[in-house]
Amino acid sequence: MDNNQYKINESSASIIKLCFFGLLGNTVLSIISSLFNLPFSLDCIGTITVAVLGGYFPGIFVGLFTNLLKGLSNSSSVYYAFLNIMFAVSAAFFSKNGRFKNIKSIILFYLSIVFISSVFGFLLNILLDDVAVIDAYHLLANKLETVGDISRLKARFVSELAIEICDKAISLACALLVLKLIPEKTKEDYRYSFWQQAPLPDEEVKSSNHSKYRKISLRSKILAMLIGAMLSIAVVATFISLILYRDSVINDHTVLAKGLSQLVAEQINPEKIDNYIESGKTTIEYKRIFKFIRSLINEMPEVEYIYVYKIEDDGCHVVFDPGSSDENASLNGEVLPWEKAFEKYKDDLLAGKEIEPIISNDTYGWFLTVYSPVYNKNGDCVCYACVDVSMNRLGDLQRNFFIKLLTIFIGFFILALVVGMTISKYNIILPLNTMAMRANDFAFNSEESRENSVVKFRQLNIRTGDEIENLYDAFLKTTEDSVKYVADLQEKTSTISNMQSGLIMVLANMVENRDQDTGDHVRKTATYVKIIATQLKKNGAYPNIITDSFIEDCYKSAPLHDVGKIQVPDAILNKPGKLTDEEFELIKTHTTAGENIILEAMKTVPDSDYLNEAKNLAGSHHEKWNGKGYPRGLKGEDIPLSARIMAVADVFDALVSKRCYKAPFPFEKAVSIIQEDSGTHFDPTVVKAFMDAIEEI
Repeated sequence: MDNNQYKINESSASIIKLCFFGLLGNTVLSIISSLFNLPFSLDCIGTITVAVLGGYFPGIFVGLFTNLLKGLSNSSSVYYAFLNIMFAVSAAFFSKNGRFKNIKSIILFYLSIVFISSVFGFLLNILLDDVAVIDAYHLLANKLETVGDISRLKARFVSELAIEICDKAISLACALLVLKLIPEKTKEDYRYSFWQQAPLPDEEVKSSNHSKYRKISLRSKILAMLIGAMLSIAVVATFISLILYRDSVINDHTVLAKGLSQLVAEQINPEKIDNYIESGKTTIEYKRIFKFIRSLINEMPEVEYIYVYKIEDDGCHVVFDPGSSDENASLNGEVLPWEKAFEKYKDDLLAGKEIEPIISNDTYGWFLTVYSPVYNKNGDCVCYACVDVSMNRLGDLQRNFFIKLLTIFIGFFILALVVGMTISKYNIILPLNTMAMRANDFAFNSEESRENSVVKFRQLNIRTGDEIENLYDAFLKTTEDSVKYVADLQEKTSTISNMQSGLIMVLANMVENRDQDTGDHVRKTATYVKIIATQLKKNGAYPNIITDSFIEDCYKSAPLHDVGKIQVPDAILNKPGKLTDEEFELIKTHTTAGENIILEAMKTVPDSDYLNEAKNLAGSHHEKWNGKGYPRGLKGEDIPLSARIMAVADVFDALVSKRCYKAPFPFEKAVSIIQEDSGTHFDPTVVKAFMDAIEEI
């Protein structure tokens, strides 16, 4: 993708449009499936398409909100959002790095969504008591159970698996068709929709993701923080929700029980309580009330018992206790002992007072019990109409509520986690990693490299609109200023170096001008030194010593090799005849004299490499390979390499040049002498380099 065409606002708008059309497609197809009573839901086509194009976040968003929208007409659909979200996660995973174009990957994706929908869907159906199972499942399951002689549970699973295999095959085929119709350019745009900077090649993204950390990556810290925060909130919210739900259910069932007890109380003639106890079953009125109470019990699954007791000191006298059938009915007039949970209310009950609802767990089970007093015309309490609501049923409702809450939470948890990681990835982690990568790859070795590095840094174009963007802008400005400073510094260094080289030449010329025969000796020997040293590098000789900077230092310092001659008298320096032994010994001192002069200069510039080579050249260029040179009689590689190179250059130039005491040698003769002295006067490796570069010399 062309970085110059990258626009963050347009990319964000394109993702919003993608999510909208994905939601629209899922909703429309779901409505069509419902209108025509199809056995297939077809509500994941948009989810798969969006996940393949836009990645995890858009796909999960569409999957979750598809079920939320369906929940407006069928609340149970909300609890199945988890399945649609898992389809999105699977589609985004398999489409990563273009794997969705591979037939094998498509087949694996298909198997994964069939597994998710059939296995997890089946488990949700069982846990949620079939709240959202469509008729097709029941019809097929009934047929399998009848024809195949298998258990109801197995029949339901097989029927769900068979329908999901067909449903997901149709959904995947439709999604692939839509993807085929979308232009590649559009797909590429969606791929970079969340980037807050110029997109990077996949290789660079992978490289930035595998950066080394001293302890733990920022990505892991953010992930841990998000998971920890969301789990903490979820645990607290779930705990509070369960408590509130439990209280709400208990209150609802208390209201129900009170309503039923009062309804029963209204059916009873309080003046005939004793008659009901003694001979009630034989009367038409008793039978009517008895039947009415039993019908209430059978019609309301929450209610376990409805009965009417007359409270006496010796216990509870049964007036009506029909139960749900004759097997669990109590005889009228039967006296039941006081239950432990009711002992503290005994006085109030005997006094005919109203008591608060009681939750007890005793002989008859775990119940929420409501007592409503029945008063005669004198205002005396003659009995109580009682309703027992099973707390076990309340527990089932609470468990069901928890499962529904959990499925909704998982959906929003995954969405929130993906949103958090997407934002942190493209707004924090990727910009920081790419800045670090550009900084690590920054090249200072040449002006072109520096400019290219700055261009690459500038091309990141990070636009997060926050502190990260401020950091990038500051980093970019610092980098540009540093490069400019380095360029200015190098320009000044070059000026100083040229001035330095000029001063060296002036100094060397001062020495030359005292010697009438040397002419351009220092310039020519410097050139020979550079040629020989360069050839040594080409030959791979002395690789630990010979570098470009070593060659440059030798070349720059070569003119100073005879600087010590400034201390030799002119009469001796320019004597036309043969020198006496004393005069020759004095000439030989120019090596140590030059070395001392340069050592004094090095005190002011202690870390100068070229002055160090100048010292070696001045002090050792008359040493010989066999140890018979001067001033110290160094031998072999004990002689500095720069001095061994200068020895060849100096002698060769002396041979081919006119001196006051000799005529110039022919070029061939001079070369022959150099070759003859290889291994005695000269380093054989240096002589070989000299011969290899003879054309250039």
